[in-house]
Amino acid sequence: MATLNDLTQGIYNRITAAQLPSGSAPQLNGASVLVEDAHDLTMEIDKAIAKIGLLILIGEPVFEQTASEFSPTATLKITTAVAIGEVPVVWRTNESRPKARDVALLLTQLLHNLKIPGLTNLRVTHCQFVPDKKRQLFEVTIETSMTVAPLT
Repeated sequence: MATLNDLTQGIYNRITAAQLPSGSAPQLNGASVLVEDAHDLTMEIDKAIAKIGLLILIGEPVFEQTASEFSPTATLKITTAVAIGEVPVVWRTNESRPKARDVALLLTQLLHNLKIPGLTNLRVTHCQFVPDKKRQLFEVTIETSMTVAPLT
């Protein structure tokens, strides 16, 4: 049976493998990728944004029970998000680096239909621009589902 940690770890592994020079999205090379349950998230975010200029933050998944109240199993509709934060004057010192909105598109290409064992294929549902005075900020929303049996 899959866990919610399998979801966040699967997303993390897909992004970090793709950003390698030999990966499918080498233009992301150098970007910092964090999972929201990091030990000191605020410090990690501040450090990544100040030093690197591009942060990809994998959010904590939440779920809704969608099965019938009479069903012995729970069908969970799971939603998570990946935030892309960019400080253009830091990240774009190299002109070949993608803008935050283009990183959102790359992440959609990387994550949509991704298969993580125990979950339905990921579905990127939308991307939103989040107004922020300090940086470019986008959020990509992802859905999946899983069925879990009751514990005995």
